[in-house]
Amino acid sequence: MRDEDKTREQLTDELAELRRRNAELEALETEYKQVKKMLPKANEDLRVSEKRYRTLIEMAPDGIITMDTKGFITSCNTATLDLIGYSRDEYVGKHFSKLGALRVRDIPRYMKIFQSLLRGEPSSPLEFIFNRKDGTTRWGEGRLAVIEENGKKTGILLIARDITERKQTEETLRNSAQVWQDTFNAINDGVAVADIDGNLIQINENFARLYGYESTKELTGKTFFELIAPKDFTRTMEMYEGFLKEEEGFSRDIEITQVKKDGSEFSARLSIAGLRDGKGNITGSIAVVRDITERKRAEEALQESEIKYRTMIDSMNDLIHVIDSDMRIVVFNSAFQQWSEDLGLETDVIGWKLFEVFPFLPDKVRDEYQQVFDTGEMFITEENMRIGDREFITATRKIPIFEAGNPKWVITIVSDITE
Repeated sequence: MRDEDKTREQLTDELAELRRRNAELEALETEYKQVKKMLPKANEDLRVSEKRYRTLIEMAPDGIITMDTKGFITSCNTATLDLIGYSRDEYVGKHFSKLGALRVRDIPRYMKIFQSLLRGEPSSPLEFIFNRKDGTTRWGEGRLAVIEENGKKTGILLIARDITERKQTEETLRNSAQVWQDTFNAINDGVAVADIDGNLIQINENFARLYGYESTKELTGKTFFELIAPKDFTRTMEMYEGFLKEEEGFSRDIEITQVKKDGSEFSARLSIAGLRDGKGNITGSIAVVRDITERKRAEEALQESEIKYRTMIDSMNDLIHVIDSDMRIVVFNSAFQQWSEDLGLETDVIGWKLFEVFPFLPDKVRDEYQQVFDTGEMFITEENMRIGDREFITATRKIPIFEAGNPKWVITIVSDITE
């Protein structure tokens, strides 16, 4: 349409449109000038921000590494180089699997993790073993994340730290725990750990065997109080309540009748110690239980003959004691007791092993007793011994006592021939 054919209204509309577009152009020009004016400052701010970012990266105590999507290292901070012992030129630009820092057998696993990250799968903290350039092997812990730019995955970020000392501490603790467990199970007596309500938390294998159970698992969910014979239950509970109130939280040599899995009863000697929290409150206990049934039977059997022989052996000046095949003392005379008391040794030793009472005895003495039990023949020795600052010369006769044709006990007569 020619301009002369346009109506006045059409020309007015076109003029308004031209003015609007002109205003937009002027606004864009103004905005451009403002942006152009601000651009140097923005570039400076960006440079400062980037410098600040790089400074933070360099000052970070952990190693920070970036890789492209193919696994080639694109950057790392100084902490990374300290961690692995390589220079930046030796490290940056290399594929992470080709550096020699990782064990060859571990690389397939790390490649799978790398690919899973690029697929968008979540990653958890990773513990790994790495080799420093100097050949030393260390433990590391790493956290991985995907780097994205404009919605596109462009690489992987790894933050790593050396955890060798932590792993060594953990290993020491594991070894200590294993030593404790091995020691716990190696104790000949039954040992049990219980909470303050008596619930069994941990027991050793000998504890289970002592009560006739095939495994410790059978006692899961039981309380120590369930193992007490009814006739001793009230007395035991009263002692336990008193134990909880004692400041020392320790009791020993408590004799209690216990119940086995099959319902049979046995005599036990119990020592118990309190377990405390950080505030000193008793939260549980550890108990050591020993079956003293045989000892009790021996005591009962010996009581019948003790009156008959006591006067006779007590009238002797020589030291006399009798042990069973377990080397436990079942009889001793007054001279033995007085001699032990004079030397500051334990005097109430019925049921004790001879070498618990006299730990200073040489190993050959054990062999001598064993020979008497094996051969049934008397063994005579003369020894020099020193206890504290006192020296003795003794003549000792180890004489077998038979039952049903076999040596059952050994009576030992020790004569002091020092003078």
